Amino acid sequence: MEQCCLLISANESYQMAEKDLEKFTGSKISHSTLQRLVNRQ
Repeated sequence: MEQCCLLISANESYQMAEKDLEKFTGSKISHSTLQRLVNRQ
């Protein structure tokens, strides 16, 4: 799941990544959570 978040976030804005992740996995993760995951890496 984390790898998917990082890949999507790297390719798009965090807002768009949030929508794509929900579409792909059915899981809702906020753009701020995605940003924290990317910054942690």
